[in-house]
Amino acid sequence: MRIGSKYQLTYCTNVHPAESWDETFTQLKRHLPVIKKAVAGTELFAVGLYLSDQASRQILQGEAIAAFRDWLHAEGCYILTMNGFPYGGFHQQRVKDKVYHPDWLQLERVHYTQRLFRILSALTPEAAEGSISTVPLSYKYWYENEDARKIACTKASLHLATIAYELHTLHAEYGKFFHLDLEPEPDCFLENAEDVIHFFEYHLLPEGKSFLKQKGFTAIQAEDLLRRHIQLCYDVCHFSVKFQDPDQALKKIIAAGINIGKVQVSAALKAICTEDTLQEITDSLKPFDEPRYFHQSVIRNKSGQLKHYRDLGEALDNIQPDAEELRTHFHIPVFTHNYGRLHSTQQDILETFAVIKKHNLNPHFEAETYTWEVLPENLKTELSQCITRELKWIIQNLSP
Repeated sequence: MRIGSKYQLTYCTNVHPAESWDETFTQLKRHLPVIKKAVAGTELFAVGLYLSDQASRQILQGEAIAAFRDWLHAEGCYILTMNGFPYGGFHQQRVKDKVYHPDWLQLERVHYTQRLFRILSALTPEAAEGSISTVPLSYKYWYENEDARKIACTKASLHLATIAYELHTLHAEYGKFFHLDLEPEPDCFLENAEDVIHFFEYHLLPEGKSFLKQKGFTAIQAEDLLRRHIQLCYDVCHFSVKFQDPDQALKKIIAAGINIGKVQVSAALKAICTEDTLQEITDSLKPFDEPRYFHQSVIRNKSGQLKHYRDLGEALDNIQPDAEELRTHFHIPVFTHNYGRLHSTQQDILETFAVIKKHNLNPHFEAETYTWEVLPENLKTELSQCITRELKWIIQNLSP
């Protein structure tokens, strides 16, 4: 839906457990009309669509996509963006690092993304702008050393350049402008603003220019094409876990000429620690150490040093008396700042909105709290009501 005359907001439907297209459509028909009515009334309502690899294949069979398009029109909904990060199995009992597979070195990832853009093109009107967020290249612990990661970045860059070229062709032929948005996440190849800038400067642009030169583009044309069609998905939670100040991080990204195509509005869980309350804080965090998703964690001590852990359980096992603050990759509902002894990084969302407005940017906004199923029982409420509450909070704080 639109917020004022400039911004568009949706929520990501990866929150609804489904693997096949039939399961996905059933979930959408159950939840979307309820949420739309509560949030948008009779106005058009944007959808942030998630399709697994399986569902992306099935929707292209027979009349499925036409039937879905007709249903969206009848319900007053439209597709704004898609989440191409999880390939499938996002609601299995144990996901962890499987969520990054296949990575951008694998053709399966390329073909899945191509399929999603084909679907997006079929569902959006003429002259539309659409976005798809994707994995931040790969998971760094799958590679032995920095040299192996550099080689991986080269291969990933060529695959991304292929996507960029196809999106350029699509725009030229049909007038639909689409971009693929890399979504940095802790412990991946792209974790923070510095990683993103380095990747663009030393991998994507050089490799992409070389690839596009063979297609007849000049160096200037190739760089413009790559920057237009390969952009950034700024997931607020992910940057918060890394203790990246939104103002500083976004300024660096903007100064480097990297476009921000999507902002995923999300909050991380944090705990303010003192030596006296350390045990109580640890006990409060333990219920969030669940087995399905990775909850990468960073502890800042009183000297300002940051210690990084692959999962929350590892961080809790190693927390020291000099700990000052712990942040973990657990998407907490954005509308609440306090959780008893614990808090959220909600303030980073507000600061992100301020920077976006200050620099006159116009990304797609997407609420992406996908952890409702694995929240501690005392925080769970009916799903549609939770999503509605999140969207209303964002509208209130993002409105001009």
